[in-house]
Amino acid sequence: MVSNLLFCGIFLSMTQIANGSASDVFKYWFMSLEFYATITFLGSFLAVVSPKPVVASVLVPIIVGIWISTAGLTVPRSMITDTFIWVFWTNPLQYALDGLTSIASYCDLDKPLCLDSNRNPQCEKNPAACPSCDCPRMSDTGNNIFVWRQVSNIRSLNYSRIHYDMIALLLFAILFRILTLLAFRFTRHYKRT
Repeated sequence: MVSNLLFCGIFLSMTQIANGSASDVFKYWFMSLEFYATITFLGSFLAVVSPKPVVASVLVPIIVGIWISTAGLTVPRSMITDTFIWVFWTNPLQYALDGLTSIASYCDLDKPLCLDSNRNPQCEKNPAACPSCDCPRMSDTGNNIFVWRQVSNIRSLNYSRIHYDMIALLLFAILFRILTLLAFRFTRHYKRT
């Protein structure tokens, strides 16, 4: 917990992301803490159900590899077929990535200094049309698109879903913890003979 707070403090100040308010920093820290707890409890569960530690050490990278492949980074959510969308929605990594990316990249584009609820559409691609807009842009792409616009479109992000992502991660952590306790109770290789 403390090491995660230390990491977030160094990482967020070094990268200048999620530093708009104390709320953003707290949300980023808490969401990463939930994900670390989820991974830790998954590892504990696999260690308990595996007859030997080497089995658990093989299973963890396999599961995490599957999570990475289906978290919406390699294949965006919009391209996942209906047949396999359940893999995406049962993946704790996608909740962590969606939430952390939303916290790190979000900027209210509709505020008066920027697009002003589409009353200033020139601001979309021309920074000179809204010089006071402090939302970061992807200037290296040649079209000065807003970072949040690009990231949210590619990854199908919605800033208002952050609380749902936090709840989902918390439920995954609780689920893996309960499964670990049940495994301690019912796994035969832990019972005394």
